[in-house]
Amino acid sequence: MIVPVHLGVHWCLSIIDFQEKKISYLDSMGGKNQACLDALKQYLIDEHQDKKSSSYDVSNWTLECLKDIPQQMNGSDCGMFACTFAEFTCRRAPYTFTQAHMPLLRRKMALEILLGKLLL
Repeated sequence: MIVPVHLGVHWCLSIIDFQEKKISYLDSMGGKNQACLDALKQYLIDEHQDKKSSSYDVSNWTLECLKDIPQQMNGSDCGMFACTFAEFTCRRAPYTFTQAHMPLLRRKMALEILLGKLLL
């Protein structure tokens, strides 16, 4: 599950991986956000209780703020980094992009929106 995280003036991303039982937080500025991870863990518990009327055991889940990920070098590309983290995660691809790729990735995203489909 992809969860965009907006911090007022900065976009980050969280990923809830049910197979791996892991919640990850990705910040292109290198920030950590344990409160976000804890809130998402609690959300899983609360939603399961609400929808299934039973408890959901998340005691063996891993919560992590990813460190070795691409970092932005300006104050305006956080949204593109968050979207690109989401895309690469869904494709199960390593995070091989950098700040230098942002202009190309921005044009690719605009084209995908215009065409109404994702490109490879």
